[in-house]
Amino acid sequence: MGRFRPLKQRIIDALTAEPERRMSYHSLAYKLWPPEQHPKAWNYSSNGGPPGWAMPLGRALRELKEAKLAYESVPRGGGAGHGDVILLTPAL
Repeated sequence: MGRFRPLKQRIIDALTAEPERRMSYHSLAYKLWPPEQHPKAWNYSSNGGPPGWAMPLGRALRELKEAKLAYESVPRGGGAGHGDVILLTPAL
């Protein structure tokens, strides 16, 4: 692994494996937490709210954006989770 915490390194590894170093937010979540291996990550809270993977992924992406390593390209009129995640730096 690199100098990053495991989730951030997994995000970087997943994006590096893509030819264009980008993938949709949902596809990235699916790759990081495959539903067949992590079914609880895909369940919604009993009180409502996002699936279990959404908050850790959002935080990791925000921290990668602050470090100028990756960002989420959000389409016009869309909010978080509707765009593509793009790796900005070469393979780390």
